[in-house]
Amino acid sequence: MSEKSRQLSYLEYYYFLRNKKKFYSNFLIHSKFSKEIPLDILYQALKKITKEYPQFNLQVFETKNETSFRYLTDYKLKDVVEYVEDIYESSKYIPHLEDIFDDIHLIRFTYSLKNKPLWRLRIINKNEIIFYCDHIMW
Repeated sequence: MSEKSRQLSYLEYYYFLRNKKKFYSNFLIHSKFSKEIPLDILYQALKKITKEYPQFNLQVFETKNETSFRYLTDYKLKDVVEYVEDIYESSKYIPHLEDIFDDIHLIRFTYSLKNKPLWRLRIINKNEIIFYCDHIMW
């Protein structure tokens, strides 16, 4: 379920078109922690952030007459968080962080989804976080 918010600004529409035409995908932020990230604390933090900062609940919907942001009211955090275990030990090929970033930059967000916002979180080996989102958000 989603509720209508507002039409896109010119700059937001520019990023929308860049993604749609496959000229641009997303941007990311990476953090590595010295300890494992407790999942219960992670989900508590995500609930608080998505409540306090509504832009984390945005999705773009396109109709014949307009392209607008809508706030999603019914999506599950587990659908936007991905867990990757032992990425450095599970294969003979040891990916460098740049390779992981390159893979993420190939991901394009799908618009008009009623159950997923325009961001994702990838947890690697329980102590690294990669946040990535459609540039239309910021």
